[in-house]
Amino acid sequence: MARLRLTAFYTAITMTIVTLFSVALFATLQKNVHDIIEENKHIPDFQQHEIIRTNIDDIENTIVLIDYILLFVVTLLGYIIAGKTLQPLQESVTAQKRFLADVSHDLRTPLAIMQSGSQVLEQSNSTKLSDYKELFASNQEEIYKMSHLIGDLLTLAHTENVPDRNNFEVIDIQSTLADVIKRMRGSADSKRISITTELSQGRVGGNKQNLERVFQNIIQNSITYTNPDGNLAVTSKREGRKMLITITDTGVGISQKDLPFVFERFYKASHSRNDASGSGLGLSIAKQIIEQHGGTISVTSKETFGTRVTISLPYA
Repeated sequence: MARLRLTAFYTAITMTIVTLFSVALFATLQKNVHDIIEENKHIPDFQQHEIIRTNIDDIENTIVLIDYILLFVVTLLGYIIAGKTLQPLQESVTAQKRFLADVSHDLRTPLAIMQSGSQVLEQSNSTKLSDYKELFASNQEEIYKMSHLIGDLLTLAHTENVPDRNNFEVIDIQSTLADVIKRMRGSADSKRISITTELSQGRVGGNKQNLERVFQNIIQNSITYTNPDGNLAVTSKREGRKMLITITDTGVGISQKDLPFVFERFYKASHSRNDASGSGLGLSIAKQIIEQHGGTISVTSKETFGTRVTISLPYA
């Protein structure tokens, strides 16, 4: 309906233009008739009338033809332009609907599990303490999932606000990455995953907390999807006016069919769909933050061989 209303608006403008065009042509016609009369005063009246009538018919037919052509062309263009104008709005509405549907699904599933478990235990009339402990443990796990999802949603909402780059601070990438890796070593050690680093000095402008969140999220993903005794390498180096950060693991990798969608909200690659801890928002948040800092992020991967995430940020 919006597209039709916009098309009607363009059509109204077209009709106004056509009307003004017609008025101008009729004024020209009137002047031509006057000139013809002046030029043919010496011939009989009936011949003058025939000449004038022929000229009027020709000009009127031309005006009508041009009016129809203009009306058709501009209406068609209006319909196309209306579609182009409304396309971003339609895509935004579609994305919002899909986002709300995904959020509802991801929140409803843990609640359904908690409800069904409680109902089963209630109907069983069990008095065993172990049954209740099992239910509490299951409920606690589902609560953790919801808490994790809500935290990611809040982060996503917070980072959607475009930051004022004038308020960015200068961040030492070498020390920032070193701090994040230090915090993550315990998680890596629990799976006997070695972390090697090759960090060069370099500075970028940005929000330190948000960039730390990106690095921590990606490193945690690498640890999660790398088998025990695997390897994880983190590097940073300056290339021209950019700082390049790479995080490479020897994990399970991502299939080629999943790779184009890894930055979409709530998308989970086939290897992570059974993972209860992830919300499918981590890489979406990372991409949003990096792009707000004027940078880029990309993922290359091969199944069973591992994944590399490359981040490029403007050098400060």
